[in-house]
Amino acid sequence: MRPSLLALLTAASLALVGAGCATSASLPLPLTARAVAGAGAAGRYQAYVPPPSVARPLPVVLFLHGGGEMGSDNLAQTRVGLGPEIARRLARGEGFPFLVVFPQCPSPGIWTEPAVERATLAALDDAVAALGGDPRRVYLVGNSMGGFGAWALGARHPERFAAVVPVAAAVKRPGWTPFPEAARLVPRGQDPRPGVADAIARARLPVWIFSGEDDAIEPPGEGRRMLALLTERRATDAHFTAWPATGHAGTWERTYALPALWQWLLAHRRAPAPVAPVVPLAIDPPGGAAPARP
Repeated sequence: MRPSLLALLTAASLALVGAGCATSASLPLPLTARAVAGAGAAGRYQAYVPPPSVARPLPVVLFLHGGGEMGSDNLAQTRVGLGPEIARRLARGEGFPFLVVFPQCPSPGIWTEPAVERATLAALDDAVAALGGDPRRVYLVGNSMGGFGAWALGARHPERFAAVVPVAAAVKRPGWTPFPEAARLVPRGQDPRPGVADAIARARLPVWIFSGEDDAIEPPGEGRRMLALLTERRATDAHFTAWPATGHAGTWERTYALPALWQWLLAHRRAPAPVAPVVPLAIDPPGGAAPARP
């Protein structure tokens, strides 16, 4: 999609997005609980399935939640982030035409830990096969720790996704969660950003980065830096939006309420031929042990 068209979509959508979003964790959201055989608790997931009136096969969103929703109840991941926005849309009678897969990262854990990553991708495959998903229209969306996961899984598995949307996130591991050595993708001490940008640009994977100008947890400079790295590598479809006067949680609330985001995603399909495998990447900052969680 040409940047000018993206700008028009965004301008039209901003008229529909208020300065804040009402909380809707208590609004009903119809979900289908499923589990991947042999994957343990990490293989349990929820799915939002649009009604039969929505044409099949369905576009698919793999949603990676933030650190506050880790656990094993297989519900918390639906109550913050994208789940409440879908519930708001349903309450307004608007509908949401995507099949949404909600895996849950165990606690403690991280999306790049091998067992978690395998279970997450297995849940995606299960949902696409069993619930009518379109494998050429799979979109990777995540906020905060899940945005880190979106950068990482998008760079490691670009052949799986038609577009990636990291929200309020950095291309580094969250410092407050344990990070097993097995979750590292290249040796400790390397800056992960250039490698992630290389992989995404080489695969021609569309990316739309969202930050909040007042986000003290993941400041917008990280998003701007990644856009610059992608642009240097001639990424063909990379975009960055910084919400003014918006903090951490407000960033994903405003992002998921943006109609232009979902229109932009639907304009992308994955190429039928898989891209060449990419070199393993480091998703870890220079330095040593993680600080304690605040």
